[in-house]
Amino acid sequence: MILRALLDNRGKRGDGATKPVLLVSPASHTLDRVLAGVVGFEPNVVRVASTRAEGLKAHNLSAKVREVKGDDAHAAAVAKVSKKQAS
Repeated sequence: MILRALLDNRGKRGDGATKPVLLVSPASHTLDRVLAGVVGFEPNVVRVASTRAEGLKAHNLSAKVREVKGDDAHAAAVAKVSKKQAS
């Protein structure tokens, strides 16, 4: 898999920095299938949009925010966005 080769060699590119890889897919289920394979060898995955795939729910951006800031901060952010969208 090309993505695995990119991730395995990220520290050997000369600049010493590890840069993120952005995956874009026209279909959510296609992205879920790719990411399900990736999390097997790379645990640092964040999926921006929601997913129904059980194995990826812990990698969802909302889950990561809750993990870092706690449930109260996440609930406040969601309420703020919902209020903004309603107006």
